Amino acid sequence: MTTIVAVENLSKRYGSVDACQDISFVTEAGQCVGLLGPNGAGKTSLLSCMVGIKLPSDGTVRIDGQPPTHLVGGGALLGYVFDPPSLTTDFTGEGCLVWEALAQGLSRETAREAVRQYGISDYAHRRVGKMSTGQRQRVAIAAALVGDPDVLILDEPTNGLDIEATRWLRELIVDRTREGKTTIVSSHQLGEIRRVVDRVVVVNKTLRYDGPTPEGSAEEMESWYLNMAGREQETIG
Repeated sequence: MTTIVAVENLSKRYGSVDACQDISFVTEAGQCVGLLGPNGAGKTSLLSCMVGIKLPSDGTVRIDGQPPTHLVGGGALLGYVFDPPSLTTDFTGEGCLVWEALAQGLSRETAREAVRQYGISDYAHRRVGKMSTGQRQRVAIAAALVGDPDVLILDEPTNGLDIEATRWLRELIVDRTREGKTTIVSSHQLGEIRRVVDRVVVVNKTLRYDGPTPEGSAEEMESWYLNMAGREQETIG
């Protein structure tokens, strides 16, 4: 398989505070990787560096061999959604997708097709500021996918989603993996994320685990996760 995302010795500091320290892992094309860790573990800071929103204090990130800051208008390669999603509240749902499509050099019709494809037609003409949390999340995910990116990075994507929307997202991720595309999903909920990922990366300031998705009962998985999130680095598989 081909490495498409490579994180090497990445650290992010805010003044004297270390958000994450010396984290390294790679993701292959066609994988879905779960990024796990408790609240405050540095997951969002790590992902922000991975997509180029923030610069790492140390280390490097490469997306298909390129720094993420070079992927200007690179919707065909990288799409991402953070929690809470960054949407202009005065835009309609369709307007968000049109804006994103035009920014990537795509057509308005591409955006309209994405409205249909990703199931937001019922509220596509509603302003974002009038939407529910779950509706805003689905619009943000649709906007990230409008250019059909090879790599999709999602930060706590199920926050605000109801059961139906959570299933929709799960099926979307599974379909992307079947198509050979790559998804990285962060969460602190192992039970939900283990249903779609090929492997997990656990961080708590530093890398705690990088390996296969564990198996077992819900209670066993909970114990494994709580133990692993507090351990020194371990790499398996």
